Amino acid sequence: MDDQLADLKEKEKKAGWEAGEWGREDLSVCGPASKDSDPLMWGVFLILIGLAFFFSRFTGLVFRNWWAWFILIPAGMKLFRALRMVDTRGRMTSGAASLFSGGLFLLLIGSMFLFGLSWSLFWPLLLICLGLNGVLWAFAR
Repeated sequence: MDDQLADLKEKEKKAGWEAGEWGREDLSVCGPASKDSDPLMWGVFLILIGLAFFFSRFTGLVFRNWWAWFILIPAGMKLFRALRMVDTRGRMTSGAASLFSGGLFLLLIGSMFLFGLSWSLFWPLLLICLGLNGVLWAFAR
């Protein structure tokens, strides 16, 4: 019995899997690079938000619900991480599909609040977002 267990562990190591870590690649955000990219993403999104408020002073575009940016920041981060994951792995994984779907959903909700748009405009887009989620999961390998 111990010999069979040792052989199984050896096969897992040869296949690139450590015992107890099955499926870990799909659960990680972007691997080790994600820790390095978080400050970059936060910096880029804060610069974009600052520019939006700065230009709103000159154009007359008023953000009634400025707090919606705090929904849009995580949405952008999720979308950015999903794109990096697909780029890193060269394929759509279930983790990337989850990040993309979640980011798109938050982007729609945040945009609705930020621009004060009607729910009647966005509920069809949310249905499309759910459908896109299913399609992405179908292509995730």
